[in-house]
Amino acid sequence: MKQMIVAGVNFFDTAEAYGFGAAETCMGRALKELSEELKFKRKDICVTTKFYFSGKGVNDVGLSRKHIIESMRNSLKRLQMEYVDICYAHRPDYETPLEETVRAFSWCIDKGLSRYWGTSEWPAVRIEEAC
Repeated sequence: MKQMIVAGVNFFDTAEAYGFGAAETCMGRALKELSEELKFKRKDICVTTKFYFSGKGVNDVGLSRKHIIESMRNSLKRLQMEYVDICYAHRPDYETPLEETVRAFSWCIDKGLSRYWGTSEWPAVRIEEAC
């Protein structure tokens, strides 16, 4: 990551599912240490994470309001950040009403936990419905 930052890379992506949160923990620790060493500010980097699967429990899968908000808070803790630049709905969730998902991501933005939200692996028709 140090070589990447020195070379000008400023976009870092992870997901709650990568290593069951370990990737976020590792990235957060590395970015914190490197920001002190290389003297860059949080505003100088773009950090994203994705939500859909965080564990084996019934509330650990999908894009319900409960899962999105808990995932956001847990990810921020692991990343040691106050906000992410973009949080993604990693996969479509056809079990949760789409309006619930959209409102939960909007809530995260309204609370300052994320600047934007987006989708990953969603078909175009699902994105159109969300809009």
